[in-house]
Amino acid sequence: MNKFLCSSILILLFNVLNAQTWNWMNPLPQGNGLTCTIFIDTLTGYAVGNNGTVIKTTDGGNTWTIQTSGTNTTLYSVCFTNEDVGYAVGNEGVVLNTINGGLSWHTQNSGTSEELRSVYFTNDSDGVIVGRDGTILKTTDGGTTWITMISGTSNHLNSVYFISPSTGYAVGQNGTILKTTDKGYTWISQVSGTIHIEFNSVFFPNENTGYVVGLAGTVVKTVDGGLNWVIHSSGYSGTLYSVHFTNIDTGFVVGTQRVILKTIDGGLNWTSEYYGIPFALNSVCFINNSTGYSVGSTGTILKTTDCGENWTFLSSKMNSWLFSVYFTNSDTGYVAGDLGTIYKTTDGGTNWIQQVSGTLYWLSNIYFLPESQSSLGYAVGESGTILKTINGGTNWFSQSSGTYNCLNSISFLSADTGFIIGNNGIILKTSDGGLNWIRLSTGISLGLYSIAFSDSHTGFIVGQAGLILKTVDGGNSWIIQNSGTSNNLLSVYFTNSNTGYAVGGFGTILKTTDAGENWECQNIGSGYSLFSVCFTDDSIGYTVGVPGKIMSTINGGSNWFDLYSVTDNILDAICFPVPNIGYIVGYGGTILKTIDAGVGYSKISVKNNDFLIYPNPATDKLTIELSEITVTKHTVLSIYSLKGQLLLQESVTQAKTEIDLTGIPRGVYVIDVNDGIHRRSQKIIKE
Repeated sequence: MNKFLCSSILILLFNVLNAQTWNWMNPLPQGNGLTCTIFIDTLTGYAVGNNGTVIKTTDGGNTWTIQTSGTNTTLYSVCFTNEDVGYAVGNEGVVLNTINGGLSWHTQNSGTSEELRSVYFTNDSDGVIVGRDGTILKTTDGGTTWITMISGTSNHLNSVYFISPSTGYAVGQNGTILKTTDKGYTWISQVSGTIHIEFNSVFFPNENTGYVVGLAGTVVKTVDGGLNWVIHSSGYSGTLYSVHFTNIDTGFVVGTQRVILKTIDGGLNWTSEYYGIPFALNSVCFINNSTGYSVGSTGTILKTTDCGENWTFLSSKMNSWLFSVYFTNSDTGYVAGDLGTIYKTTDGGTNWIQQVSGTLYWLSNIYFLPESQSSLGYAVGESGTILKTINGGTNWFSQSSGTYNCLNSISFLSADTGFIIGNNGIILKTSDGGLNWIRLSTGISLGLYSIAFSDSHTGFIVGQAGLILKTVDGGNSWIIQNSGTSNNLLSVYFTNSNTGYAVGGFGTILKTTDAGENWECQNIGSGYSLFSVCFTDDSIGYTVGVPGKIMSTINGGSNWFDLYSVTDNILDAICFPVPNIGYIVGYGGTILKTIDAGVGYSKISVKNNDFLIYPNPATDKLTIELSEITVTKHTVLSIYSLKGQLLLQESVTQAKTEIDLTGIPRGVYVIDVNDGIHRRSQKIIKE
């Protein structure tokens, strides 16, 4: 089998295996920030961004396909030399190359671990990359080898652009502008007219006229091939990230605070073209005088077909930061977030309908009563906001809380009796379905973040500085418990009357098996917060946090392992209405869904008429018994990460084989067996 075909099969394999883990429901096609876009013809374009994101369109942006890049590091720049061959660069010295239009991407050896910010190829062989600390890399063999060039500066370089095979420019920190006239072998510093501004993008519409943009709305222009640069006023004070001109006079600049600027007189005057995006735009490109694209934060994709007079969304999204999710069954659910946002779905998250909350305050938690009372719900948030619905969210009306403190969490024992907690030790109780809320006296002034009841009498509250409160009298009185940590605790969940979990700052995970009398620390991570925890039964649980963190346990918290995450967005809340179907919400309108418990694994030995693997999960050893796959001298067993990285490979010489996993970290992996005729794969868990 040739290398190209083998690579294509592997990429297809991982696309299939990852197709039913966590999938984007909002935004669409995906919600990771996009840093760069390029079109190679009127229909075919690419965009790259955070978490190793690569997306492709073949119909002018109407639809986009998420490609497997093989990395989860941020990609800052993408460049194609023809319809098949392309390059992307990013953090940690990552250089990716495709030779089949993005069907598969593989890593090239850049020879550096520096952050790489921009790549430009002048032909199929010659390319230049610029990056942090004045890094300039050059290739003359299509990236097979990259050689470090002397830039003459230690300033970060953010953008590179060539106007001919020989002549190019690189710009960056502290007003740096470099020029080469020998294909990038030597670089000469030019006087930009400013020494304190960081430049982010450079573009030349012809060999003499060029533009550079950067911080504080700065635009500098040359009309003599860089000998002299003149500062032009853009009329904007925010950061400008990208510039593109369709001709010598007409150009566009995008940046922070949802700005698109346009000039029709060579940069003398700039007008604002669009203010409808709540996040930054990072890249702009035009394929002709009228049609252009811009991409940015949280997966934003815009298109214009009238030279920027109008811009339309190619990405569908709700723009809110979502803090809470609650499903009353597998199909009907609600999300709540900033600026009073409430959305409802009745088809399992495929479509979301915005509801009128009547407030612009941020809503931190949404809650519905179960089963026959599932049309009765509440939402709480900033400035003591309490909202109630009695008809499944069709109408929401405000209730009086008697406080202006932020309210963080809500729980009801019945249609009449409920509790709300918030900042400054706020505990509110109602006994009449929210008509009246009474503040309970606790003497506590710390922030309270999450509340859960294990039965009608016993409940728990977690909060600031490791605070845990417990009630055994239905919430009338609360007693401080010893958590054993001073880290903030942000979410609490009980699987039964005795067993519960709390998660919070610095990756803290606590567990109790004696109704809160004692709490055992199960995990302290590397400094990232966990915001939400839930369980689908006594053994299987999940927690989410930042950045894009999704963790799971299948043994009641004895071990926690990272799940493959499609995003590095902040994840604020998770819920599972039924054991296999779960939802996660977070920053930028993120809504993720799984229909296979998030990992696509089985807790027992797996047999699908191909091969049997056990135990699964495994610790140090894994046994594979082959059946349909024939053991020949060509049979090979491989273990890959969910990103496609080969971790182990060995020949199989007998039908029953034991594999040593001691060198593989805990997590979810793909085991692949190939006898040269048949190829089968399954997921495994290493504990």
